[in-house]
Amino acid sequence: MGSKQSGLDALERGEQARRDKCPSDARMAFAEAAEVFQRRGAWAEFSHSLTRQAQIERDTGDFDKAIAFQEQALAIARDLNDNKNLAHVIRHMGDILQSAGRHNDADPYYREMLALYQSLSDVPPLEFANAVRSVAMHEQNCGNTDEACRLWHEARDLYAGLDEVFRAMTGSNANPGVAEADRRLAALQP
Repeated sequence: MGSKQSGLDALERGEQARRDKCPSDARMAFAEAAEVFQRRGAWAEFSHSLTRQAQIERDTGDFDKAIAFQEQALAIARDLNDNKNLAHVIRHMGDILQSAGRHNDADPYYREMLALYQSLSDVPPLEFANAVRSVAMHEQNCGNTDEACRLWHEARDLYAGLDEVFRAMTGSNANPGVAEADRRLAALQP
């Protein structure tokens, strides 16, 4: 049947394969995790593993599969009634639609995500910075330059406070959030 730990181990193998740019290995590991969590009735973890499967499909450009996985994850997240997790899953749906060039379809997801995050008092700082980044990219892709600039400045400020988080994650002093915001702002400003 597989233990919850075996599902968590499969998720970690999938993340490592994704970092190593081995999508087929990541795909198999995330599918294994999803199967374990579904059988065990570990619905939050099942939703997360579906989101990871969606991410691999997004990485490889198969947006139809990515959307299908993310729709499943979103349905489960809505049933669980955990607004912090729901906002995260919604952000991923918006990001997939954005990557697929479906900007109008992404818009209501980003609006719902921001409303959920704003209703919460305990959103992890990196999670909120990533949410602002997603909406900044959305506004930029929609041609809303002024709003995109405002949001990129906000994202930059949020990421600037996370140097230690990035150092712990990457072992580097580089802050990729600040670097991306600076690049985006430079490209948007005349």
